[in-house]
Amino acid sequence: MSREKSEAIIYKLIRYADSSAIGLAFSKEFGRIKLFIPKAFTKKGGVVCFVHGNLDFAKKSSDLSKFYSFNNYTDFYHYLNNHEILIRLHLVFEILDGLIEPELSDPTLFELILKYDDENFRRLTPYLMYFILKKAGVMYDLTSCVSCGSKDDLFTVTDQGLYCSTCSDQLSQTGYCDKESAYIIKCMGNSSLYRNIAVTRKQEIQIIKALAGYSSVVMEKKLKSLKTVLEII
Repeated sequence: MSREKSEAIIYKLIRYADSSAIGLAFSKEFGRIKLFIPKAFTKKGGVVCFVHGNLDFAKKSSDLSKFYSFNNYTDFYHYLNNHEILIRLHLVFEILDGLIEPELSDPTLFELILKYDDENFRRLTPYLMYFILKKAGVMYDLTSCVSCGSKDDLFTVTDQGLYCSTCSDQLSQTGYCDKESAYIIKCMGNSSLYRNIAVTRKQEIQIIKALAGYSSVVMEKKLKSLKTVLEII
């Protein structure tokens, strides 16, 4: 058993007994970690989800690590005060939890999550969903039709991937997105291009539905947080 410290976000608490919990955290150096957290629901030793902080824990040979402490970084308390960010974090971490293997370090993904602010949440959430799918090795090709391989007129976004107009007509495929939203999804493969794109509420909803639908197919289960996200945003 080795004692470690890492920047982390505790994103889920599952009540275990009395005030204890099984905590799920995503850390910068060690990826996803499962922790036993005593006094997780007490005022003195309580833990707050979705706040960036420093996690002190001990890695064990089993999948359950020992929790020592978690020191919140107060600069990130704005996550808790902005419901727009908070509800999107529930969705992002549900996908991350289902697709990213435990203890698979990804500092880039960790830093991306920390980029949330009051202005960029509509653009960042779809990109994080794409990034997680890409990291997990399951994201479909953004440059060619999933059916025929054509690279032209790719504007039908489905649970299986992108279809060209010819294949979508022949196969009666119905897409989640209009052409503008489909174009935004295709731009995700180029981070410098995507960075300068503005995403409207309508476009975000369409893209979230599309990527969440695909995530559900890959994960073979529905995303519990999706309904709430779509109702609120």
